Amino acid sequence: MNLYSFGVTRARIIALRASPSVSHVETVPVAESFQGKLIWKGLVEVFKDLHPPPDKAYGWVVAARSGPDFVAVLGIHPINTPLDAVRAWIVADAKKGHNG
Repeated sequence: MNLYSFGVTRARIIALRASPSVSHVETVPVAESFQGKLIWKGLVEVFKDLHPPPDKAYGWVVAARSGPDFVAVLGIHPINTPLDAVRAWIVADAKKGHNG
């Protein structure tokens, strides 16, 4: 993830949390497959919020027809890991009728 994408992802999480006290924890490679087929692969940024709940948020960039889309998911149960966040986004995206 380049510096611009990282900055926009962090800003999206700050806006989602309405809290400026968000710090980057780590970058985690995630790959999700369904029935043996890779459906998403990328880097998920993990952020920590000093004012929980939730204490974590996850963000990443996906390619969309109109350009990059910056995804932010709050770490609210049952979303406890970067993989959980990606899976929740995939389900929500499919319900909207997007292709990811």
